[in-house]
Amino acid sequence: FTIEDLLKHYLQKKFHILEFLQKICSLIQKKLEKGKTISEIADDLEDTEENISHLIEQFHLGRKES
Repeated sequence: FTIEDLLKHYLQKKFHILEFLQKICSLIQKKLEKGKTISEIADDLEDTEENISHLIEQFHLGRKES
């Protein structure tokens, strides 16, 4: 492998991870806006409440004020 190949592979992986995080955060945001609790969201997404809470905090997700 060349350095260029390794860099390209790394950037592709990073892009896929960021794309996945964006989708998960979008789902969480929509569920929060519908009034779901962290527990309900965790159940829906088959994840832990701790992980969902962490994403909400890290990416400043929450209910939008009307």
